[in-house]
Amino acid sequence: MEGAEVAALARQHKKLTWQRIGIVAGLTLIAAVAFIISNFVGAIDISPAEVMKGIVNPAGLDDQTRTVLWQLRLPMAVMAVLIGMVLIALLAAGLTAGQTWRAASQARTAADLSALAASGATAPTALLPVPPCVTAGLVARENGATLVSCTVRDFDVTVRVAVDSRTPFGPAIGQSTAGPRPQDGPRKKPR
Repeated sequence: MEGAEVAALARQHKKLTWQRIGIVAGLTLIAAVAFIISNFVGAIDISPAEVMKGIVNPAGLDDQTRTVLWQLRLPMAVMAVLIGMVLIALLAAGLTAGQTWRAASQARTAADLSALAASGATAPTALLPVPPCVTAGLVARENGATLVSCTVRDFDVTVRVAVDSRTPFGPAIGQSTAGPRPQDGPRKKPR
């Protein structure tokens, strides 16, 4: 990758990171407001001052308000927050698994196509005199991957590519080998 491409990717990553932080902060603020409001509103209205007083000093409230606050509203609000956190964790795990699977699939596809294209470049009848590994790198790049390694042995080409999974698990790696079928017999070595 060239310096300009790396800088553009870094800017894009920074922008996405700030967008994600903004979304998480906004959702956290909404959840906090909902938690606070759920303790004030109900069949028996309790003022914010009474809720704060009841949390700090429950004995300072009358029996009905204390029972409603400590036996009904606070446990339900805490339970709702915990259930929300579990659902968000499951959603995040599902999204991470999906991104990882997509990147692995893309890496396998890019590796297969790169190996096939490079193998075709080793044939004596190749249309363009381009080195096999250059061909593999171009095909990998067109398929959203980065060529990590390329090995040519006779007419067999083994390529290894990487695709950014955008997860904490790092890039997905794909490897593939392509060459002539055994029944085709030997060919001349590449130029």
